[in-house]
Amino acid sequence: MPDAWLELVLRQCILYSLPVVVSLSIVGLLQSKAKQQAPFDVFLWHGSYLPLLLGIVFHRGVLIALPQMSQPSLSQASRHVLIHFFLCGIGYLLYQWTMPSVSDYGLPPLHHWWSKIFMFYNLCMLCLHVLPLPGLFVGELICRYVWRGAASYRQYSVPLLCLAVVLTLLELSLGSWVIYPIYEQALSPSFGR
Repeated sequence: MPDAWLELVLRQCILYSLPVVVSLSIVGLLQSKAKQQAPFDVFLWHGSYLPLLLGIVFHRGVLIALPQMSQPSLSQASRHVLIHFFLCGIGYLLYQWTMPSVSDYGLPPLHHWWSKIFMFYNLCMLCLHVLPLPGLFVGELICRYVWRGAASYRQYSVPLLCLAVVLTLLELSLGSWVIYPIYEQALSPSFGR
């Protein structure tokens, strides 16, 4: 049993690593253009990968790797939402582009899996911004208009996300109501026709 668990975790690390790193790199590059910040600070932050690693270890379906914001604000959060929206669309186009290379038998090629994960990860990050957590769009609305940017509120974002991942709260709420239905619809053959 531990061998099967370790094999699955290693396989998921291989499948998830490239799409997540590419996504966070693009977020970091676009964020650094706006804020004159070092471009790769966004994913060198240890808090980026903690929810993702917990999701892999506990076999959760929702992929979360939170990019570090150069400066927590509503404009930064809205920029993240737009970037993940466009990256999700690019992932969908890459997925459609890889469809002809999938044979009728055997496993699909690796780039097909990577395009699906690229689309799915960015969809998860896009939907995550409806949570009332700091660094996310709704959370930044709360910080600006309700708690007036309370610093004590901001320090709980990553621990609360990690707890939500471990306790399957993200899967039961955002996953089952928003992320999975959109993802299944996007993968259906009739979508976009």
